[in-house]
Amino acid sequence: MNRRLREDTPDHPILQRPWEFDITGLSVYEEPDSSPPFQLTLDLTLRRGSETRRLRFRDVRDFTIDKGFPNSTGLRILDVRGQQLEGIRVRVVNFEPIGGCPEFWAHDVTELR
Repeated sequence: MNRRLREDTPDHPILQRPWEFDITGLSVYEEPDSSPPFQLTLDLTLRRGSETRRLRFRDVRDFTIDKGFPNSTGLRILDVRGQQLEGIRVRVVNFEPIGGCPEFWAHDVTELR
């Protein structure tokens, strides 16, 4: 997927300052009812002190993790709805030069309770 982000891409409102959280869990799996091409779902668990947040990203594409996982120092969740990318509304990136953060595009993100 060759997509470029605009410089003014806003943060997604689902989580303020995600780089302040530690990644404590990550699961990637195929949606059981999807058909080819299979859709991947990613569940990300983040913790900051006593606060735990669980986020579910649906229809994940171009998922990568660099050496150094689980490092969340550069974790950023972006709202790319305004960029008119077909079926894509969320971008997770690492804005720091060190690795370890997951990076991917997704159709959407919701919080799990």
